[in-house]
Amino acid sequence: MAAVGHASAAELNLGALIQPVPLDSKFALSNYYVWCGSAVKGDDGRYHLFYSRWPTSNPNKFAPGWAIVSEVAYAIGDSPRGPFTHVNVALPKRGTNAADFDSLRLGNPAVTFCPDGKILMIYKAVTAASGDTVRFGACVILAATRP
Repeated sequence: MAAVGHASAAELNLGALIQPVPLDSKFALSNYYVWCGSAVKGDDGRYHLFYSRWPTSNPNKFAPGWAIVSEVAYAIGDSPRGPFTHVNVALPKRGTNAADFDSLRLGNPAVTFCPDGKILMIYKAVTAASGDTVRFGACVILAATRP
């Protein structure tokens, strides 16, 4: 028997909780592939979305384009379902300098609020010199308060 307030794995059916996503609940850009969005709700009541993107015009297309030219961008919307409007690039592609720890495969952002109200973003990347060694970076979004 599960403790009060807790469910055992057998009692918790996550599959039954997952519902279809409405088709209008997507964020898309006509000239970019969009991947791995992470959003936070600001004190302003709006949703601040950070996501990976790379141009569809890249000759490498989807793959390995994501590994070569991806960047983290920022969009804003009034609902977690959108629509979202692209605002700017939060973390641009840095290039292929082997000295940069995040020179390739920049993406997969995950965001949350810090106790001081700033946004903390963790992201994934690799160094051009390291091949496939995945590294994780962290940065604080330079906002004095929640967006």
